[in-house]
Amino acid sequence: MLKGGSVLNLLELYAQGKSIREIVRETGFGRNTVRTYLRNEGPPERAEREGRPSKLDPFKPFLDEMLQMGVYNGEVLLERLRELGYLGGKTLVKDYVQPHRPPRRNRTARRFETLLGK
Repeated sequence: MLKGGSVLNLLELYAQGKSIREIVRETGFGRNTVRTYLRNEGPPERAEREGRPSKLDPFKPFLDEMLQMGVYNGEVLLERLRELGYLGGKTLVKDYVQPHRPPRRNRTARRFETLLGK
């Protein structure tokens, strides 16, 4: 995908009456690339892609239920999912559980002063 300045340069050269072949020679871009940008008068729109289903999708209600019960350990959840027929990897499970985990508490030590020698 060409950057904005390059696209404007192509459009400007074409407006000056130069042929596609001349523009290709000057800019070094491919003929089909130049044609695409001139035809659309700018960069082509990206097509929206459908997300494909995850192996974890059928098991998400079970995971949500376990998370409600306070089970956040990815390995434990993976074992339970395997019993239900889950064939995916542990990274999918850990990535799904991570945003649902409660934040870690700071383990700060209280400081206290003692007399010398005690």
